[in-house]
Amino acid sequence: MAVYVSTKEHGKGCISKQIEAFKSRLRNFKERMEKSVNARKYFIYLVVLTLVIIQFVDYTLLVDYKYYRNIYLFPNAQFFLCWIFTLMLIPLGRGYRFADRLFSTYNRNRKQFGYYALCFFLLLISPFMIICDVAFVILMAMIIYPDMKIEPNPKGRKPLPEEQQMKKAA
Repeated sequence: MAVYVSTKEHGKGCISKQIEAFKSRLRNFKERMEKSVNARKYFIYLVVLTLVIIQFVDYTLLVDYKYYRNIYLFPNAQFFLCWIFTLMLIPLGRGYRFADRLFSTYNRNRKQFGYYALCFFLLLISPFMIICDVAFVILMAMIIYPDMKIEPNPKGRKPLPEEQQMKKAA
């Protein structure tokens, strides 16, 4: 009885190739966010879009379909507060600076991030569902958001100081 041993490795399946490609795209996007203000603004737009979708679904469940009406308090006021906060995050004009400072909290000041996380966990046991969902998305965005890295020698040109990059971005 002969045993056949394959000398070459078996190829990866289609799904694992797609997963690897997706991981590579995420890695490249995070690297671009470290160097490009436009990539950071795009990430903020994605977070704002996610917040709008979550607020719409929560508000629809709370008000229109009257799910959880007895448990959660003041759905209209919660929706209004979250909507104002979401509008403050939109990266137009000064909104980018506010959002950049907020999302950079995890990398720059872990103690302050801990206070934000503590407030989120206190919201979990409170009857404010919409605010809690918005806080969760913002905490996750803080963890993902990288610090800005300035290239030491960008193709022979003199690098801009960080303040000028921020002014140029706004």
